[in-house]
Amino acid sequence: MKISIRGFFGCLLLLCCGKGFSQMPNAAQQNDWEFVVAPYLFMASVNGDAALGNSASSQVDLNFKDILEKLQFAFMLHGEVYKGDWGLLVDISYLKLGEDFKAESEVSGDITFKQTIFEVFGSRKFKKRWGWVDFYGGIRYWNLGLNLNLQGLDITRISRDQDWVDPVFGGRIYFNVTERFTAGFRGDIGGFGLGSDIAYNLQPGVGYQFSDLFTVMLQYKYLYTRYDNEIDGINAFSYDAATNGPLLGLVFRF
Repeated sequence: MKISIRGFFGCLLLLCCGKGFSQMPNAAQQNDWEFVVAPYLFMASVNGDAALGNSASSQVDLNFKDILEKLQFAFMLHGEVYKGDWGLLVDISYLKLGEDFKAESEVSGDITFKQTIFEVFGSRKFKKRWGWVDFYGGIRYWNLGLNLNLQGLDITRISRDQDWVDPVFGGRIYFNVTERFTAGFRGDIGGFGLGSDIAYNLQPGVGYQFSDLFTVMLQYKYLYTRYDNEIDGINAFSYDAATNGPLLGLVFRF
């Protein structure tokens, strides 16, 4: 059972890509409304430490294949709306993982982990001849849930929930390498002890615009988070890990 719980800790940040990719602005639309809808996939590996309740901190070391084996359902969608150079960026992601387990004794059961992350950022864009830059700020809300259904113990069900809100500030810069090919970088920092102790995100990437409507973005994402709810006993929760891997986004603009 320890192996299963440790594995679920490794998946806590799988969907935390937030505004994980960007889009090339349309230079012809200086003051018009612009809308972006982008489903995406974050193919992550996780390395770090985690602890739940009275248990000691456990090392997390999972690759993307390990996470896929536990995946039951995932939903990742990013949206943006602009009026001229001012924008609002919204991201919602949901993850459900599940696994049956059997411990060394007579104890068996199943474990389910659910994670919802919701982000809202305001953005200001600055267009340049060589590309564009924008700065954004807002909040990232986390909600994590863990359920254990047990057989062979007096306690048959254990549920834990944890949520927090991080303030986040960051920026993106993109260069027009050719008419359709773009290269860029995104970075942000958050938490500041108001939610998590610290969280930062680094994302280099490239994009190819097939048409005015459709763009494909490919990035490498490195996200580090350190959170501790500072509660002792059975309700204690802490997470200190980095999530990294390629991120693929399909971007539709209209």
